[in-house]
Amino acid sequence: MSLPRKDREKRAPDYDRPIPLRPKMPFPLRLRQVLMILLQCTWGLPQTLIGLGIFLACRARGRNSFLMETAVCTEWGRNDGVSLGLFFFCPEHSGIHLHEYGHTFQSLMLGPLYLLFVSLPSLLWAGLPVFERRRRERQIPYSRLYCEAWADRLGSRFLYRPGRPLERAPRTRKTDSPQKK
Repeated sequence: MSLPRKDREKRAPDYDRPIPLRPKMPFPLRLRQVLMILLQCTWGLPQTLIGLGIFLACRARGRNSFLMETAVCTEWGRNDGVSLGLFFFCPEHSGIHLHEYGHTFQSLMLGPLYLLFVSLPSLLWAGLPVFERRRRERQIPYSRLYCEAWADRLGSRFLYRPGRPLERAPRTRKTDSPQKK
């Protein structure tokens, strides 16, 4: 049952409601989404199949998933992020969605070579103790590795929209917009 018009106007806005990542997509974006899914399922098939297996395992455990423009993001219980074809996996409430989304474009560009030239170096850079120690001692940022810096640039280029949130977050009363310099 809806409220009378005068009562609806008096009601305060719902600032706790999650902000959707995208409202209704225009046709060119919808077309881009279909083409990217098609390419990930053909040219990027090896990593997409591995990603699908991890996605299904995460969904069986009740993990949250959502469509982030042209890829499926799943928030999993680990502290690291992984991107495999059409699917990427991030820690809950982390700021690496943009970075992992950038890896999906690397997968599109490199196809089956992605596993060799991006996944393997990234896995070694993140997981080997010798690299962890070197990064810590020399204060080297994680994005210093070529494929990680490239993923940051791609994610920023294809997803970031000024004034729009990058993650689903509660809406606040204060709306700051980036200032142009």
